[in-house]
Amino acid sequence: MGTLAKHRIMASGHMLVRYDEGMDTPPDKTEEQQLIRRVIDLAPDFDVVMVSDYGYGVLTPMVIKALGDLQRRSPRVLVVDSRYRLACFRDIGVTAVKPNYDEIVRLIGDEERHSRPRVEWLTAVGDRILL
Repeated sequence: MGTLAKHRIMASGHMLVRYDEGMDTPPDKTEEQQLIRRVIDLAPDFDVVMVSDYGYGVLTPMVIKALGDLQRRSPRVLVVDSRYRLACFRDIGVTAVKPNYDEIVRLIGDEERHSRPRVEWLTAVGDRILL
């Protein structure tokens, strides 16, 4: 199984083109177990785990559960960037998240944001992102 890799071709600090390579479909059960085993085997060698979830299904509920189990057994810095499913990572001991504004709005669902400046609204709801 090869997860999706995004390649960028740059010139003078500007991105000219991006192309994606690899699978963008959920793994079958065997691939899922291989991924879980690989994460568990490699984790002791790293102080930080970064998870980028583009919503292709690679991060199945079982993979997320395995990350949580690993975090409970051997805590480390765990950073999550999840485009559509940030709430799925709520209970696994995440250290930091990197949502953009639209992702926060989807997660919080706060209609009050339209009546306040963006920074003011984000400051007010920041502590609710993973609660």
